[in-house]
Amino acid sequence: MDDARSPAVGMTESRGSRAARLVIRPAAAVDAEPLTDLHLDVWEEAYGHLIPREVLLDRRRSRADRVARWRESIQRAGN
Repeated sequence: MDDARSPAVGMTESRGSRAARLVIRPAAAVDAEPLTDLHLDVWEEAYGHLIPREVLLDRRRSRADRVARWRESIQRAGN
């Protein structure tokens, strides 16, 4: 995995304890593609039964633009 992306999410255990602590890092520009894919997948799962299939396909066709928008948003946030 690319060092810029790790650790994205990690579980750490306290010494002598089974309690876990979740660690989440800020988004980085390299996360734009996976965020785009996640967003498209979840949107399709949530709304796929409500809207025409062609709308979902159009969203997939505009993937490159969506990646660029995610990347710009992440960079504007200062990450």
